[in-house]
Amino acid sequence: MKGWLKNISLFQLPEGMTPHSIDLGAVLHAHPLRECMPNESRTVGWMQPFGEEDGRYVVYQDQQMLIALGTEAQRHQAEKQEGDGVPDR
Repeated sequence: MKGWLKNISLFQLPEGMTPHSIDLGAVLHAHPLRECMPNESRTVGWMQPFGEEDGRYVVYQDQQMLIALGTEAQRHQAEKQEGDGVPDR
């Protein structure tokens, strides 16, 4: 698993709150990562840590939870023209 995680942040839940006291999966599912709209340069949203085929936004292991936050950046117009194979007009 070496090199699998690019960035990691660890958080501790407040005292009295348990991992199962809220339906965190449903909360994260309501704010998924999506493609940028034409007027957006960047979007942020939640992803399934082990891919869409797994379907879980939260993976529980003993007293730990794994969640994944993703970002999507808009490609600049010049990059789009270079990579799309369509000649400049």
